Amino acid sequence: MYRILAYHRISDDDTSPLCVSPRTFRRQVERMLRWGFALVSLRELESLQARGVRGRIAAITFDDGYADNFTEAYPVLAGAEASATFFVPSGWVGRKGHMNESQLRELDAAGFEIGSHSRTHRELPFLQDDEIHEEVFGSKRELEDIVGRPVESFAYPRGMYDFRCQAIVEAAGYLRAVVTPRSSGHREGPYALERVGIYRHTGSTAFALKLLGVYSNLKRRGWAGR
Repeated sequence: MYRILAYHRISDDDTSPLCVSPRTFRRQVERMLRWGFALVSLRELESLQARGVRGRIAAITFDDGYADNFTEAYPVLAGAEASATFFVPSGWVGRKGHMNESQLRELDAAGFEIGSHSRTHRELPFLQDDEIHEEVFGSKRELEDIVGRPVESFAYPRGMYDFRCQAIVEAAGYLRAVVTPRSSGHREGPYALERVGIYRHTGSTAFALKLLGVYSNLKRRGWAGR
């Protein structure tokens, strides 16, 4: 059994629904370890699957390249000997509140994966082909210049994609891409790997159900718990 979890900010200073407190994040990591989950990056997940490794595996991902991913999430994961993938818009590197080049290189050197979240976080399906190309190819090139290794994973900004976007992501040389589906009927493949979002309002019961893979079905049946 494997799951791909999607986080954004790890902070006490933001009331956004996308922000999980450091205390909650630490507890979630501890909980997954107690339940026997291996916490890995997407790159490691693919390697484990290729080798036929079984068991409980959770790939941890972060979107948007926030600075608190480095200051709050990184120490917790490193202390747990866990890994993760950090999806970074290359045009946001070094901006206030976001990770800088030095921090990305440190994460890479520590064994974490740096993935692309486009250049400027634009909604790709609404762009022309040449604009999508620049967002997808340009981000890969810029991040590879920073970390000095191939950038293999991509996350569609706001989870929005279509077949055109998938084709351009594949053509750019990415090996995989992730989405956080907004509705039922999602068709998964290597360029649309499904994630489950972890948010401020995700309570302990919902977190467990998301790990078990039954949360979406229960919500569609009217479950309103947290």
